[in-house]
Amino acid sequence: GLHLSELTPGFLQYARVELQFSEQSIINYRDCFRQIERQIGDLPVHRYTKQHVLDLKARLLTRQLSVSRQVSILSALKRVLMYVQEQGFTVLDPEVVTIPKRPRRDVTFLKVDEVQRFVAAIPLERQDGQPSFRGLRFRALVEVLLGSAMRIGEALSLNRDQIDFDNREARIVG
Repeated sequence: GLHLSELTPGFLQYARVELQFSEQSIINYRDCFRQIERQIGDLPVHRYTKQHVLDLKARLLTRQLSVSRQVSILSALKRVLMYVQEQGFTVLDPEVVTIPKRPRRDVTFLKVDEVQRFVAAIPLERQDGQPSFRGLRFRALVEVLLGSAMRIGEALSLNRDQIDFDNREARIVG
């Protein structure tokens, strides 16, 4: 049977082409597979057992990796098992690989006066009194983020042709 390291290139091509993963996701997956190989061995994929999964989880906990990193590594293992299963091979049931829950983060909101002070601190003029285009652009970005609840990546990927100025609407794909 194929070892995990031998399967990785084919899986990454599948992830790039069929699942349309971003290049950053591909890099992360490659790193996750290296971590799996390092922690529980580069075995033929059909030989991984529930005990290997438990050993992997134990080692991730011992290394005190963040929950987010544990989720990434375990998700990569689960995804590659599903991929091999779809190819018609018998492997450990991907459902055996349970993913830890990410802890809910407390969200801290700025108070109205803090927002006003932040926005007011953005210089709109240069020292010579001329408009500061960097300041104006940053102020526009801040106002869009504050007024729309968009994420920074969504706002930065927004194009003018996606904005309906008459209705004051924009279609955001997040």
